[in-house]
Amino acid sequence: WTRGAFSSRKGNAVLVDPWSQIGRDNTLFDIEFYPILSVAVGSTHSWFKDGKSGKPWVDHSLVAVTDFWATEDE
Repeated sequence: WTRGAFSSRKGNAVLVDPWSQIGRDNTLFDIEFYPILSVAVGSTHSWFKDGKSGKPWVDHSLVAVTDFWATEDE
């Protein structure tokens, strides 16, 4: 691959650029697509352990979102 200077071999396997076979330079961007950027805060699925790092809510609390929001100014 000349454009990105990628190697055409990986071990014994020969790598083939699948987009070069199409004949259009703008592939993969020749159709509309919508990237999704997600920003998340907090979790109630044990991602952040209860009682660790100053987490202001408990996972099984019925008001975990309220507990989190109440510490906005801390």
